[in-house]
Amino acid sequence: MINHKYKFIFIHIPKTGGTSIEQVFYSKSNKTDVPCKHYTLKMLERGNLVPKDYFKFSFVRNPWDMTVSQYHFMWKSSYPWPIHWRKEHKGFAKLSFEEWVLHPSFQFSTIRSIDIIGNRHHDGTFLGWIMGNKLNIDFIGKFENLQQDFDIICDKIGIPPKKLPHENKTKHKDYREYYDEETKQIVGEKYAKDIEYFGYKFGDGR
Repeated sequence: MINHKYKFIFIHIPKTGGTSIEQVFYSKSNKTDVPCKHYTLKMLERGNLVPKDYFKFSFVRNPWDMTVSQYHFMWKSSYPWPIHWRKEHKGFAKLSFEEWVLHPSFQFSTIRSIDIIGNRHHDGTFLGWIMGNKLNIDFIGKFENLQQDFDIICDKIGIPPKKLPHENKTKHKDYREYYDEETKQIVGEKYAKDIEYFGYKFGDGR
């Protein structure tokens, strides 16, 4: 989202509370804002859509927790995915969490979920979302501290703190209950750069 009223750019990484954040600012009457949902910072830079004086922020999440949420949202929810996308992934909804993580396509699952907007060259990592020509972003919040970090953002852009709604919530058990050693390692390898950079550990975040 690019918001010209408050001069900020929000890089929305899926399943990190981004829809809740966008709901606070979204207005059908504001024709000057650019939704840019699920666009990476690099994509915006290539399109010359990043004013230098705008405040840029994003949110990340424990990758093991995010993966469980993603599984339930993609395969177990009633979200109206586009017809071509549902056809491409026909049968995936029948897979258990373990079967999905062990499936060869899991390494590309985040990329495939973003293919809806044609972004086929993104590696699916959090750093891939927010890295432009360099790590040129002003604030990176954490889903685990969503409201607290969003209050900081409100202060940075000069508005009173706003309570976030909880949009696109998925219902599931504690994420740690879904893993065995093998699936834990697979997710850890896929998001190794993010885990190291943001200091995440299995067991954090709940």
